[in-house]
Amino acid sequence: MIITGELPAGQKLREQEICEQLGVSRTPLREALRTLAAQGLVRLTQNRGAEVASLTLDDILGLYEVVSTLEALAARLACKTISDEAVAEIGMLHYRMMRHQARAEQLEYFALNQQIHRALVEASRNAALLEAWEGLSARIERAKYLPNLQPTRWKAAMQEHDAMLAALVSRDGEG
Repeated sequence: MIITGELPAGQKLREQEICEQLGVSRTPLREALRTLAAQGLVRLTQNRGAEVASLTLDDILGLYEVVSTLEALAARLACKTISDEAVAEIGMLHYRMMRHQARAEQLEYFALNQQIHRALVEASRNAALLEAWEGLSARIERAKYLPNLQPTRWKAAMQEHDAMLAALVSRDGEG
């Protein structure tokens, strides 16, 4: 709900309401809030509770700088060792994502988008790189979701993915 913007930045997260909405007790919710805080999606303040963390333009730019560097490194490493089967699997995810984009099915599109990026990082076969990427993945997913609500950005994102897949197929790590 945070990633999709259903819960906007600054919104107070009232435990009882969320527990009722999700059908969970307070203990797992509090653990989830701590996890979301560690991921940078929630801000916890003593005696004030939890609220959705803000995401400024500077935050987004910083995230994109770091994650794009990590993913570029992952792509270069993956192109050296990725199997034809792994490339085909990423290709299938890509084409499924294209169908969801064409039907304006954002939730499905973004789930597949995240799977593609994860598969690429995993294909690097670098555990430290995967760990660093995972630490930022929730925040970057949230940052990716916001601008892609506009049709022109969504189309451009698909073109970027087309180019990424073409570079992967040809094992062009720099591309």
